[in-house]
Amino acid sequence: MDQKKRIMLFGMGDVCYSSIDILNAKIIEEFAARGVECDIVQIVGRKGYTEEIYNRLSSGEYAAALSFNSAGENQLKLTNGENMFDHFNVPFYLFLLDHPMDHVVKLKGAGKGLHVICIDRDHPAYIKRGFPEIEHTHFTLLGGLPAPAGAVFSEEQFEQRPKDIVLTASRVNLEQREEAILSLSDGMRSIALSLLDLLLDERSLDNEQALERVIADKGLSGISGEEFAMLEAMTNSVNIYVRAYVREEIVRTLMASDLKLDIYGKGWEALADEMGPNVRLHAAVPYTETPKIYYDSKLVLNVMPWFKNGSHDRIPSSMLSGAVPLTDHSKLLDEWFLTDDEDKKTVAFYDLSHTEKIIGIAKDLLSDTHALYLCSERGRKYAFAHMSWSNTTNDVLKFMGIDQ
Repeated sequence: MDQKKRIMLFGMGDVCYSSIDILNAKIIEEFAARGVECDIVQIVGRKGYTEEIYNRLSSGEYAAALSFNSAGENQLKLTNGENMFDHFNVPFYLFLLDHPMDHVVKLKGAGKGLHVICIDRDHPAYIKRGFPEIEHTHFTLLGGLPAPAGAVFSEEQFEQRPKDIVLTASRVNLEQREEAILSLSDGMRSIALSLLDLLLDERSLDNEQALERVIADKGLSGISGEEFAMLEAMTNSVNIYVRAYVREEIVRTLMASDLKLDIYGKGWEALADEMGPNVRLHAAVPYTETPKIYYDSKLVLNVMPWFKNGSHDRIPSSMLSGAVPLTDHSKLLDEWFLTDDEDKKTVAFYDLSHTEKIIGIAKDLLSDTHALYLCSERGRKYAFAHMSWSNTTNDVLKFMGIDQ
């Protein structure tokens, strides 16, 4: 790639607490600091963006296009059927914020210049198996949002934080997810229900490992990588159900204790009758407001979205604001943070297979505020050095072949 340094980004509007627009703002800020200019084309809620993209690409100014999750713009075609970005020799970087199974439609039939950026170390191999036509895959973490301006990270400030445990996440309606599973065709429903039971029984399995077992148990054979990916996409309602079920299980466990829990997110009012005086329910907040919440918190609850070899940006964001993440395991998180040495701990873990133990874990952590503060400081410094948006941006520019 030559050293043109203009990047095309895409605006998605009010999607997932406006997180896409916020991520665009972060990448623009970081790119600008490195002399890389960006333009945003608004996609959602407007007409005429196809023509705008064509005209912009015609200028020959762009080194690459980058989209968080994409709204299908990576599949835009010319009248002769050629992919628009391939035609102008502009590689398209699709930065997935979820499991690739959530984006099968966007991955099939995309241009030859498609690059997929994943936030789990196992996902590039998954893409190569299910979509062999995609030649370029990458891994990086989604960086954490920085602490609020003027933040002070003294032990006194930490001790005075008004919130013990915070969760910033919405509740999924499990009954609706059940209906989606039960509405599948007979054969697909049988696979989905077996997959659901297995994932809840053996919570260390990722979705691919569990589906492989179900396929073998049902005597299915000769399934290609592409067929496996489509089968996984068709049973995606199971993955959504399982992670929502486990998240609610953990929240209910904490609500039943005397631990102070602050919840920010939609849907939890359905559990209002179970909430004692230890639980404070708040409205959902924009993505940009989460650092302020974490800065007021000692522990931030994280339930991984069934990524077993990655992270979630809630972890570095909480660390950068001086809170300690209380999270389930993944291979990556264990490799980076799991230790028996109390003087080296930066992250607190609980086991998805024994969620009832989270109460004792949290109480032990909160009983020694000095040790918890030292843990938070180690984590904050680690996240600043290795898990910030600066780190993510450096990786993205490296993938694009743009000198920094």
